[in-house]
Amino acid sequence: MSSLITRSGPNPMCRGSRYGPKENVNHASIQSRPTYPRSSAGRSTSVRSPGLSSAVPSAPATTRSRDGASPGEQPRGARTTPATTTAPNTPRLHRIVRSGFRDPAAASRGKPPQDARSARSALATASVTDKPGRGRGDCNALLPGCTPRPRTTPAPAERSRPCTPRPPMLDHLFPARRQHPDRPAVTFAGRTRTFAELDADAARLSARLAAAGVTAGDRVAGWLDSSPDLLVAVLATWRLGAAWVPLNTRYRTAEVEHVLGDATPRVVLVDADPERREVLARLDAPTTLAPEGSGPPPAGAAGAGAVQDSCDPAPDEAALPADALALVMYTSGTTGRAKGVEHTAGSLAAGIGALADLWRLGPADRLSLQLPLFHVHGLCIGVVGSLLRGVHLLLHPRFAPGTLLEDARVHGATVFMGVPTMYWRLLQHLDAHPESAEVLRGMRLFTSGSAPLPAAQHVAFEAHTGHRILERYGMTETLLTLSNPLEGERRPGFVGYPVGTTEIRIVAEAEAGENPEAREGVERGELGVRGPSLMRGYRGLTEATARSWRDGYFLTGDEVERGPDGMVRILGRRSTDLIKSGGFRIAAGEIEAALLEHPEVSEAAVFGVKDEEWGERIVAAVVPEGALDAARRAMLADALPGWVGERLAGFKRPREVRVLDGLPRNALGKVQKVVLRRGWGSAG
Repeated sequence: MSSLITRSGPNPMCRGSRYGPKENVNHASIQSRPTYPRSSAGRSTSVRSPGLSSAVPSAPATTRSRDGASPGEQPRGARTTPATTTAPNTPRLHRIVRSGFRDPAAASRGKPPQDARSARSALATASVTDKPGRGRGDCNALLPGCTPRPRTTPAPAERSRPCTPRPPMLDHLFPARRQHPDRPAVTFAGRTRTFAELDADAARLSARLAAAGVTAGDRVAGWLDSSPDLLVAVLATWRLGAAWVPLNTRYRTAEVEHVLGDATPRVVLVDADPERREVLARLDAPTTLAPEGSGPPPAGAAGAGAVQDSCDPAPDEAALPADALALVMYTSGTTGRAKGVEHTAGSLAAGIGALADLWRLGPADRLSLQLPLFHVHGLCIGVVGSLLRGVHLLLHPRFAPGTLLEDARVHGATVFMGVPTMYWRLLQHLDAHPESAEVLRGMRLFTSGSAPLPAAQHVAFEAHTGHRILERYGMTETLLTLSNPLEGERRPGFVGYPVGTTEIRIVAEAEAGENPEAREGVERGELGVRGPSLMRGYRGLTEATARSWRDGYFLTGDEVERGPDGMVRILGRRSTDLIKSGGFRIAAGEIEAALLEHPEVSEAAVFGVKDEEWGERIVAAVVPEGALDAARRAMLADALPGWVGERLAGFKRPREVRVLDGLPRNALGKVQKVVLRRGWGSAG
């Protein structure tokens, strides 16, 4: 977590210098959150300047400026700078509703009072006096108690210690903005933006987020469809040193309420979808903004004409270490409540960077990205991987076989990342139109993940296109840790070897030696992982985080087999309560809870059965309240999928429901889902 320097003096918004006058900087009051002076009524009386950066090395006071000039003298070689600058127009702020989900520290931060907000709004139309040679306002007379003071910066030779800057978070995660600014970054709906344009759009949106109170260490949630606006929103969040919290676009009210209540975002970004806005209004969600980043930033906001020091990042970017929180992604667990998985800038850069290097992703690549951007596969591999390596994204809101064919034919796509469900549908199209496969032969890489890819699909795809699909393995908590090689054998049904510096361990049960399927040279057990790509932990769940590690390895819950050559094969989930369907990890307990809300259901058991299209198909066995005849049982079975669909995301809806007289249980009363699954094919 970054540190912020609070300034003493009559008004923290006074801009005598970037951090206030040197004699007024209270270096003893470095804390994780800015503190606002309180009035007798308990309301804050000032707001934090959005230009603050963190972890700035202290320097001794001096009477000479950076250029060696004494006070009152014009610095040598100084350029003539106008005395005043007119602030640009303020972009439109879409404020729908505020307050709601705040973390305990929010009380100490406080909300800007009305008079301070009015003063800040007035900054947008006021003239600001600039110090010669600087691009930042010296002080603003609209703010009471603000006394202009000249900035004095020590010469490099007079610093108390060497210059050791911390890079902005975007330098960890978006190096393409500096390495390839003029190259195409993303094409969507016929429009292409460069990396420089993405960066500029992010700067404008970050100014609006800062005006809404977002600072380093906060969280920003986004309930957005896949589009460049989502990319801009992520980058704007990281620009301020905040963490991005993606919301599944298929979430219903209860799911959104849980995530917002757990993540406590400062702001929620939502698109024009009226249903989503209605849900947020009904939940009394935090300050809600539309994600448009067009228009210049308001005067005094982050990036408004600021000039950086040689040791400091630009004022509108938070200088943060690699272990700063960058992403909170919610994933289902066996308890049924989605857990917030916390990743740092360093874990994202290390994990996704290693995979991008293994697959040799670079500026010459064009990635057809048709995955959702609210989980690891699309957001981390697709988006972050492209930002790290300068890949041109061909972005689409949803998958269609024809879209991939058009990307290959028109845009020269070189890479496609999919899940087994996508490949199943693509093969259906290629079977019907075999001539269309020819255009795919010119691509260089097809990858699959999120669920096991059936061997039959490997064989069929290679027959159509000449390509062998590259399977890899990962999860939200570990990012991408195993992959088949780019060059060499890609073995169907296997997920390859550890990526980069990742280490794995096969944790066998005590009775593993008695396993009749055990073979010489083959290890079998639960997969344990350690390396730089692992999560920081589950948000607010210290005990759950601790239980997930053993001897320094994260226990994935996946049963695996490692052969003599070191290649790993995933056998399935150790727990039957976590279902992988269509690339999603779905908690059975959450669906069971929704089923039990139905007045005619007394017991419910949800699990997955193998399915050619979905990987696993969600099915449910229920016991009714009271005796029902055959007709009533059939009506109940038909009604329950819709009942669940009204309460949870559509992909969590059971594909089949059976009404039983009772559920099989063991001696301890636990439902035996293994028995249910075994008899599902024959039971009626």
